[in-house]
Amino acid sequence: MAAVNLTLALRRQDLTATEKSDYIDATRCLIDSPPKAGVSSAKTRWDEFQYAHAYQTPYIHGVVRPFPLTPFSVSVPGINQS
Repeated sequence: MAAVNLTLALRRQDLTATEKSDYIDATRCLIDSPPKAGVSSAKTRWDEFQYAHAYQTPYIHGVVRPFPLTPFSVSVPGINQS
């Protein structure tokens, strides 16, 4: 089995000042970059990011197994797993 590298999402208040600045810089980069994914209504790369998130939300949020076609799952304390 191949190794899996998972990244933990951090809360904004847990980021260092440098990490916060890097996040803002990355967001500005998306806002200032032209679209390239082919979303017809997008004016920026940020618009495409938002479109992708909104489109996938019904399928990925609240799902215990984020990739149901794989044998891997993630246990998160406090989430009701059925």
